[in-house]
Amino acid sequence: MMAQTESQLQPFTVEIMPTAWKQIAHLSQDMYRLLREKLQLLADLASAGWHPSALPIHSAQVQGALSFMVGNFAALYEADSFSRTIRLIELARRLPTEKPKAGPEDAPAYAAVM
Repeated sequence: MMAQTESQLQPFTVEIMPTAWKQIAHLSQDMYRLLREKLQLLADLASAGWHPSALPIHSAQVQGALSFMVGNFAALYEADSFSRTIRLIELARRLPTEKPKAGPEDAPAYAAVM
C-alpha cells in the first residue's frame, strides 16, 4: 500500500483558540476579515505542502509558534501537521515603535500667551 501524498490528505483547517476570540473582539470588521483571509491563506499553503519553519516564542510560552501582522496586531499561530490545523493562539496589540510627532495641540499652554 502506498503512503498518501500531501495533496491526497485532508486539507488544513483554521481553528481559533478561546483566548484569541476575546482579543479578536477588539478588531474592526475590516481587520477581522483580513485576519481570516491570512489564516485561510496559511491553511491553503499548508494543504499544498508548504510548512513554515517554527521558531520558539518564549514570551507566549508556546513552542513552535509563528506570527504575522494584521494592522497593529501580532497574530501568534501554530501549524499542527498531525491534526492538519492552523491554530490562532493569541492576538496582541503591537506597541508603537516611533514616538508620535508633536502637533500644535501638543504645544505647551504658555506658548499661546507669548
